[in-house]
Formats: sequence, structure tokens, C-alpha cells
Amino acid sequence: MAEVQLTSGLVGPTTTHAQLVTQSRSWDAEVDTNALFCRHTVEEVRQIAQRTRLDIERKKEDLRQMVGERYRDLIDAADSIVDMKTFCGHVVHSVSQMAHQCQQLQQTHLVKGSGGLLGPPTQSETHSLAARVKLLADTPEEIWCCLESQRYLHATHHFLLAQHVFSLLGGGGGARPGPAVQRLWHSIKCFKATILQCCRQHLQSSEEGEEAMVHSLCAIVLLEACSLRQAFAQFLLARKAAVQAVFHPSRQGHRSVRVQVCQAVGVVWRSLSHVSTIFCGRDTPSGLRSPPLLLKVLQEFAAGKQTGFVSPLHAGTSELPRLHTRLSEILPADIHSSCEEWITTCVEDMERGVGSLLQHVTSVKALASIRAAVHNLLLESADAAPPARVNANPASEWLEICQRVLGRELSIWNTFLCPLLFSRAKAILSGLFLEAGSHSTATLGQLLAGMEEHPSRYAADCHASLHLWQEDSHPSATQGNGIDTLRLKARACTPSVYSFCQSFGAKLEEIIQDASHYLRPESQLHVPAKKVVLFPFDLYGDSSAMHQFLQHSTTDCISRFLAGVDERVSEVRGQEGGAQARAVDRLLVVGRICQSLVECCPALARLSVGCRKQEPATPGSLAGGRAHRLLSHNWKREAEAEKNPTSEMLQQRALTIYRVWVEWCAKQCRLQFQEQLSSEMELSALSSTLAWQRVTIAEEAESGKQVSSEIQVPAQASVYVTALLFGLCQEISRIGGHAVHRSILLELGGRVLRGILGSYRTLLQDLATMPQNCALQLLFNLHFLARVLPGPKDSETGVDGEVKGLAEQLQAFVDPFDLDVFLPHILSNLERQLQRSAVLLGLLLALRGPVQLGTHRAPSGSAQEKHVVIPLVPSMARLHTLPISSPLPQPPTKHAQITVTEPMLTPSFLATVSFCSHV
Repeated sequence: MAEVQLTSGLVGPTTTHAQLVTQSRSWDAEVDTNALFCRHTVEEVRQIAQRTRLDIERKKEDLRQMVGERYRDLIDAADSIVDMKTFCGHVVHSVSQMAHQCQQLQQTHLVKGSGGLLGPPTQSETHSLAARVKLLADTPEEIWCCLESQRYLHATHHFLLAQHVFSLLGGGGGARPGPAVQRLWHSIKCFKATILQCCRQHLQSSEEGEEAMVHSLCAIVLLEACSLRQAFAQFLLARKAAVQAVFHPSRQGHRSVRVQVCQAVGVVWRSLSHVSTIFCGRDTPSGLRSPPLLLKVLQEFAAGKQTGFVSPLHAGTSELPRLHTRLSEILPADIHSSCEEWITTCVEDMERGVGSLLQHVTSVKALASIRAAVHNLLLESADAAPPARVNANPASEWLEICQRVLGRELSIWNTFLCPLLFSRAKAILSGLFLEAGSHSTATLGQLLAGMEEHPSRYAADCHASLHLWQEDSHPSATQGNGIDTLRLKARACTPSVYSFCQSFGAKLEEIIQDASHYLRPESQLHVPAKKVVLFPFDLYGDSSAMHQFLQHSTTDCISRFLAGVDERVSEVRGQEGGAQARAVDRLLVVGRICQSLVECCPALARLSVGCRKQEPATPGSLAGGRAHRLLSHNWKREAEAEKNPTSEMLQQRALTIYRVWVEWCAKQCRLQFQEQLSSEMELSALSSTLAWQRVTIAEEAESGKQVSSEIQVPAQASVYVTALLFGLCQEISRIGGHAVHRSILLELGGRVLRGILGSYRTLLQDLATMPQNCALQLLFNLHFLARVLPGPKDSETGVDGEVKGLAEQLQAFVDPFDLDVFLPHILSNLERQLQRSAVLLGLLLALRGPVQLGTHRAPSGSAQEKHVVIPLVPSMARLHTLPISSPLPQPPTKHAQITVTEPMLTPSFLATVSFCSHV
């Protein structure tokens, strides 16, 4: 029977038909092994054995799972049985205890009824008990009404009165109150946590008055039986949480940054005001010291002087709830230290909260509106607050509050917001300066790339004389931007340079327009400075710091721009040949930009000198004194620009670029002159003869007769010398030399002169002999070049000494007797040549100052010179010294002993040699 049960247990509901077949097959194989080997092959027998082993393992696993599940069910059933037994025992014990108590109660009533020791309660006692129970029953509803109307001190009064009544009913010890009273008290005592939570939330409110704050603090003191110092600590924690709650993401919603910042400032201002009124005592006009408002309200509550509360008589008792702690005023030193810690914590919270909010502000104008809103908020809050004394202004009231709360002066703006807003303003302006610098660099790159790709489109930038600015008939057109076309002409400003300056100026003008909202208005600049304003605050107190920041930022922006210019200068200096010539042209455009940026970009000038608007020029007629006013205004601006570090940086960089051009020009002149000088030596006879003049000299022989002789002396410089100097003048005019600094042109003249002297020195070192005519022509050329090219005024050991030494070497190739005869005429012709070249080479001669003419005369004292070499216009209403191109007929001179015959030059030598090819 046991085997049958075990087998039936093994074959459970989960056993399939295939498993039963497998079991039968395995059983048959065990019974008849010989039949198994007869019917199947060895391989099939092995498979059957393997399948049988798998069936055995699977049955073992099923058995283990079944036993485990049944064991757990058995344990759960046993635990349930034990719990039922314990619960039944408790029920039986409770029932027996109830039966025992009922028996005792019945015996007690029987004893009292029979003995008469305890009589029935009186009517007053019954009414008192009913009133107390009624008060407990009505207290939950009263507390709910008080909580809904936010009268937390009244709710506390109801709770304390109910607690006192419950203690009278036996809840405080002694006799145990009845079940009904206990149920009522259980429904009331949970209100303590609710009232405390509501009071703490009320303390965190940002727009509550002093009375509501005092009532909430009184409720906390009465319910938690804490001291005033502990209540003060809780108040500061609540106000700190109020500041943090302003910046919580859940409370931001659709409020603007300005609203949130003003709300945070309002919380700080009201918190300090509440501390001064609620926790700090103050001196009355009568000389007595009034207690803090919190202590006063608590004393009135304890004395029953507060109105609107339920009378204790309604509860059947004449006693009031007593305070469990001794109330004492907080020491001023403790208030000062606690408030200092609170302010430090709030500053950190404001830095995080306001700092994150200001990241969404993208303009200085918005920051200025936030500052103005905070200023108006503090003014309105001070006006709305009741004054502590008659005729007290808000500033004195705030000073008294700070002295009571902190023991020192405090500016809410300077402590909490000013550094944050100023830092954000600097970050915004720095981004604008970076954008302006990047834009200028990109614009300059596009300009230079366009010059390289389309040279014909930018021809005026390579040749400044190709573009002429047109005067506007309406002066208001040029007064609008402060730029006059006459000044553009004087500064050789091309349209591309002017367009770049206007583009860069537009970016800087945006910065000025945005930053001007944060600066003191022009109308208040001349107002005398007042004492530091603590309340509310000086609206434009950080204008000077903003001016300094704008100046430094402008200098940094220009420095970054000039760093890119320096890279271009280095690239140009590393190039050679025609590529360097084209690169020099592009670099000169950069130099003009640096030179014209301050003048053509008024915004840059304003940012450099403090972002103050310049006074506009007084409008007047174009005739009369307009030019004088313009020049005087320009001289003033130039004098101011010299003191401006930004302008000085730009001017120095422009000089550096022009020095690169000077080096390139000097190199080209030296190479060209050296080549032409070698050609001159090869064609010395032809070139010397054609450029000389015949001079007839009459002298008395030993016999007393007049003997005339004819000599030939150089009358003008060689053609290649004149072509070189004229080409140099063309190059100076091409780049707008009238706008180039005088020191650059003097340096150019000095470098070219040194290169020419070096070529002379090389020539004389290689030659042992030289024809006399060639030496005289070279001597004339040398003196002519030394007089025309502007160079530094060196001593005998400098350039002048070198010229004198070379002249002596050339004179050594001439016969001394002939030299004495030729030299005066050469010097006289040199003066005449200088006069004739005064117009052609005026750009070079003007750099040496007034030319001293007529120093050297002809050797004969009776000879007369033509002092006016350039004929004048015979009749002209204006400009009587205007030169003309063709000579006028002159009357013959009767007493002239020296006849000068002008040479006729062939057209082949009049061909102008180009200075350099600019593509």
C-alpha cells in the first residue's frame, strides 16, 4: 500500500503522457535486458540508457521542488496556528478582566448606595464637567477655523486651553479620564504639529507684516516651550529658507529675473526690519527702554490681556495656561553675531541664486532696469513702513535699524547685488568686445583677400590719389557722424578704410549704447559729489569703475587686433620680390586703418577716454571761419589722442607698418640707383655731354685784351637721378604721403640717402681712374641728392661727413685748377636746379624746411642772375605767385659777361623710369 501511494505521489499532475511512456520503456528494459539487446543495436541501447539517466535526474529535481513547497506551506500553517492561539488567549484574558471590573463596579455602587458615603455630584460640578467636555469637543473646529484664517496665536490658545482642560479631567496624572475624553484629546493633540508647521511656513513668507510674524513666533514659543533666543534662531532659519525659496525652480514659473531679484531684496529688507522690531528693544522719547515686541506680546498673553481669545471661565476653570519657560530679552551682542552669520549665509545664497538668474540676462540695459527696480523697491518699502518717530527720513530709520541689528552700517545693494550685477555687466561687455574684435579681424581679412583677388576693385587703396572725396553741400550730413570729408582728404582715408572704420565703429557704438544705461547721465556729471548713500543706494555709484573697465576692455580689444597686425607685419617682412610689393600695399591699408581708426571711429575715442560723449561742433556757415574751427577742433583731438593709450598704440603700430614700407622703398631705391649708376659709367660721355651747359668766361689777358673762353659745367642732375627722386615722390604721393608722419618721411629720406652713398662708396672703391666730366657730373649729382633727400641733421661724423668725404674723393679725379674754376659755377647751377625742382620734387624738398636759395653766386661780381627762375603769371586776380609752364620773353641784358646756353635734351632721356610696378 505504501508503494502504491508513493508511486501515485510521484506521478503528479505535471507528468505528461510521453513521460509515462518513457517510464514504461525504462521499466521494460530493466526486466528484460536480453530482449533489449536483441531488438536494438549497441548505439540504440546507449541512447536508451542516456535517456533513462536523464529521466531519473528530472524526477529527482521534481521531487526536491515538491518537498520544499510542501514544507513551506507546513511552516506557514504552524505559524498561523500559534498566532491564533495567542490572540485567543488575549481575548479570553480581556473578557475575564472586563467581567472582573464589572463585578467590582457593581460592588462599589452597591456599597455606596447602601452606606451613603459618596453622594451624587452637584449641579455646578456637572455643568463644569459638561463645559470642559464641550470645550474639548469644539476645539478641533475652532483650531481649523483659526488655521484657515491664519490666526495661529488664537489656534495656539485653543490648543493650550484644551490641554489644560484635559489635565483637569485627569490627563495630567491621578485618576484616568474616561474613553470619550481620551478620544477627544487624541483628536486634538495632533494639531500641535500642524500649528507649528503652519507657523514655520508663515515665517518663510516673503510679504507678511510684523504682527503676523510676532503671532507665529509666539505660537512656537508657547507650543515648544522654548526661549526667545531659540525662537530667534528659528526665525533666522525661516528667513534664510525664504531667501532660498525665491530662487527655487518650482517657484520661478513665468516671473522675470527682475521680479525675482526684487523679491529676494524685499525678503532681506523685511527680515532685518522684523528683527529690529520683534527682537530688539528701543529707547523711547521719555528715556525708558521699551521691550521687544515678541516679549511684550508673550507677557500680555500670559497675563490674559490679549483680546479675541476664549475666556477660561467658559471651560469651567479660572486658571490660564502658564508659560513653561522664563522669558528674558536677547543680548544685543548675540543679536549682532547671529545676524552677521545670517547675512553671510544669505550673501552666499544670493550669489548662487542671482548669479544663475543673471545668466539669462544678455544686455546691460536689462541689468540697469534691475538696479532701478531694486532702488524703487527699497524706496517704496521704506515709505510704506510706519516711522519709528515723527519727521524721520528713511535713511535715518535704516541707519537705526542697522545699528540695532548689526551694530554697524549696511548697504543691501553693495553687500548683496552690486558685485553680482557688475560682474555680469562686465561679462556681457567683454563678450561684446570679443565679438567686435572678431568682426574687425574678419572684416580686415576679407578686405585684404579682396585686394589680392580683385586688385582693380581696390585700386584706390593702392593709389590714394585715385579717389577724391566730394564735399557735401549740407554741413549737417557730416556733423551727424563727426567726420568731415576735408579731414578724410587730409588723412588720405580711402573708401575701404572708411568703411572698415564705420563697421568697427558701429559695433563699438552698440557697446556704448548698451553700457550708457549703467553709467551716470550727462546731466549729472557736473553735480558735486555727495557722501556715500547707504539707503537705498547711489544709483550710479559704480560709474567710475565701469568707465575704467570700458577703457581697459577697449585697450585689450585693440591689443588683440594689433596682435593680428603684428603677425601680418612679420609675414610681409619674410617675403621677397613682387609678392612683397603687393603685400606691402595690403599692409599699408592696415597702416591707414590704424592711423584713421581713432579719428574715423568716434565710438572708439569715446570708449578710450571714458565713454563720455563729445560736445558737437557749433553749426555755422561754411564760409568764413569754418576751416579755422575745424583745424582748431582737430588739433584738440590730436592733443587728446596723444594722451590716449589706445590711440598711442594704434599710432605706434601705424608707424611700424610705414617703417616696413620705408625699408622696402629704400631697398628698391638702392637697387635701382646702383643699376643706373653702373649704366652711367658705361655711357658717361653721352649722358654728361647732354646734361651740361656752356659758360663763356671773359677775362683780360697779359696784353690787356679781353679774351673769352668757353667751359662746360653740369647744369642739372642726371636723368636717372631725377627719375629716381620723382619716382620716390610718386611713391610718397601714391600712399598718401601728406598724411604720413613727418618722422617716417625723414627716415625714408635718410635710408635712401644712405643707400645711395653706399652705392657711391662701392663705385669709388672699384674704380682707380675716372674721366673728369664723369667725376664732375657725379659730384653734381651727389650734392643735389644730399640737398634734396631729407635726412637727419648729423654732425661731420654722420651723413654730412660721409657726403663731404665722397665729394673729396670725386674732386680728386678733377684737375685742381679746373676744379677752382668749375666749382663756383657747379654750386650756382645746383641752386638753380633746386629752384627748378621745387615743384617737381616738392614732397622731398618741403621736408627739409624752407630751402635756402641764392647762397652761391657766380664768380664775377658784375654778373646778374635770374633770381626768378620760374616765371610768374602776368595778370591774375588771385595767387599772384602761381607758376606757369612756358617761359615769358625777357629783355636782353647789356652788361652780362656770362652767357648761359640751355641744353636741348633728346626725348629719349626724358622718358620716366617707373619706380615699381604695383599689381
